Amino acid sequence: MHVAQPTPTGLVLRFYPLKIWLLCTLLATTGLATMVGLGRVTILTCDRITLRVGSCTVESLGLEGDRRQSIPLHNVDRAALSSTASVVLRTTAGTIPVTAPLGSNPNLSRALVVTQINQFLENPVAVRLVFQDDGRAFAYPFGLIFILGSGVMLMMFGSIVSWDLDRQGSSFKLKHQSFLTTLVRHYPLHAIDRLQLEPTFSRFLR
Repeated sequence: MHVAQPTPTGLVLRFYPLKIWLLCTLLATTGLATMVGLGRVTILTCDRITLRVGSCTVESLGLEGDRRQSIPLHNVDRAALSSTASVVLRTTAGTIPVTAPLGSNPNLSRALVVTQINQFLENPVAVRLVFQDDGRAFAYPFGLIFILGSGVMLMMFGSIVSWDLDRQGSSFKLKHQSFLTTLVRHYPLHAIDRLQLEPTFSRFLR
């Protein structure tokens, strides 16, 4: 976005790369949401004391906090895949997620996990089942790429550029103001033939 401001001695023209700022914010938000939403460690522990006595505990550890939920074993119906391809426990009180949606851990075979959990539930002599899903190895690097990429883009293309033409002082001042530094250059006005905007990356997104 360009803002022109006439002055008594000339003209000040400023360029605000609003679309670059918006794109960087979107990328950083996507990266953070990926780390928070998918970068969790989920531990399912089921213990069977007798045929009808036992419990299943689901612990979920992540950046936004830890959650723990326990349910009697006889209230667990079976494990299944949800519409988002995450493993869930179907219980008498509803469904309990065991893994994050598909993509949080590409090396995890969700169908195999469902089979193993159901085999434990159907086997009356099975005593203990422990399963862990760690999505941090995928979510953290993926999220950091988006966050760091938005930072690099912001530093390279997110500067506020201002052109200050001072006819009284016969000078032209060009200023690049980024979030980290400010670069100012002065030119004699008589040495400038004309101003022309080049098709840079920020120009295309304007």
